[in-house]
Amino acid sequence: MKWPWSWRSAKDGGYLVIGLGNPGAHYAATRHNMGARAVRALAAQEGWSWKRQRTLLVEQANGVRHGKELHLVVPMTYMNESGRAVGRVVRHDKWPVDRILVVVDDVALPLGRMRLRAHGSSGGHNGLKDIRAHLGTDAYARLRLGVGSPGDGQHGHQDLADFVLDPFAPQEQGSVNEMERRAAQVIDVLLTEGLERAMEEAQR
Repeated sequence: MKWPWSWRSAKDGGYLVIGLGNPGAHYAATRHNMGARAVRALAAQEGWSWKRQRTLLVEQANGVRHGKELHLVVPMTYMNESGRAVGRVVRHDKWPVDRILVVVDDVALPLGRMRLRAHGSSGGHNGLKDIRAHLGTDAYARLRLGVGSPGDGQHGHQDLADFVLDPFAPQEQGSVNEMERRAAQVIDVLLTEGLERAMEEAQR
């Protein structure tokens, strides 16, 4: 089902930023939770508190950054059902598609690399596939955070499904922390200078 994207949000000028992952402490430190981890790190940096919105299937933290309203969301659904939660939030708050940013892990990028795109396919990512199914569009921005892959010569030949559900190795934590910092910086540029400039920032 497609939503009427002509709706304008009451938070015009702000952004809905969605960090994908799996719920619960068991998954918190895994590669598949890099999107949720980066969004939670931004909330912690600002001192924003999280509130469970059970009817929307999300945890949400709201605030103002650089004079713009920022609504941070982490789905309480499992990754493969991310679209259920995203669809509810978008419908409930009438978010236009050009004010949505999804932050997500990407095994096609080396650890620490990131890429911001205005739209695009799921790239095989099940969370993005489900969002596509519920929103009926791929025309939302997504910030992909590189988590490495089992075929990169550094992680052996582990099965991909097991790889993304494993925690980062101790020697990788420095890169993970830096990626959290840079993700927040990219979001800052998005808020203050727009999408094109933020895309350049992500490539640095």
